[in-house]
Amino acid sequence: MFEIRARLWSYFAPLIFLAFCTYAGLLTIFDLAIFQGRPLDILTYSKWRDAMFARAWLKLAPRIAAVEEDSVVPSLISSAYGIVLELGPGSGEQSKRLDTGKIIKVYGVEPNISLHAALGTNLVEAGLGEIYTIIPNGFVDAEALKEVGLERESVDTVLCIKVLCSVPEPEKIVGELYQLLKPGGQLIFFEHVRSPNRVSRLLQGMLYMSSIMI
Repeated sequence: MFEIRARLWSYFAPLIFLAFCTYAGLLTIFDLAIFQGRPLDILTYSKWRDAMFARAWLKLAPRIAAVEEDSVVPSLISSAYGIVLELGPGSGEQSKRLDTGKIIKVYGVEPNISLHAALGTNLVEAGLGEIYTIIPNGFVDAEALKEVGLERESVDTVLCIKVLCSVPEPEKIVGELYQLLKPGGQLIFFEHVRSPNRVSRLLQGMLYMSSIMI
């Protein structure tokens, strides 16, 4: 029975996320056109995509983090140590799980600047404010990383929680991340995977195509 409930939730959870994104998109368009007086920007998706995602994510992230409490995610994140490169910290729900006693410095690559205010607040609350640097560039931007001293074999831990599923060429990204690790360093990741169940795979494909359109 538990497995059936878990499977049903796995079907509906992405639908809920897509519904939130759709609703957030409508609110963002309305805000852009009416309150900001920039109706023509509606025609350019890239000008309101990040704001739309941030609006939805700020509502959903705490709920998702609560669901993950009984998973392996908290223990994975707390095992990070030394100099840490965190990809896609979002609003900081995962960053709060870092063990400050093991951390020297954290660099968080978050290209969505609409999430930076919430991220900064959560970092301060988690006691990470003074040792966390937000990098507002794309993932594995070599020049941006070099500016803060992150080069080949300079990182103890790379942290990727549900991030690689949303980047192009994840295999290439992972290869570049490994080059940043010191000898003996660790790459910690937790990711969505393709279900072994045929019906689930079909639904995953449909949801994936819907997410691309949104």
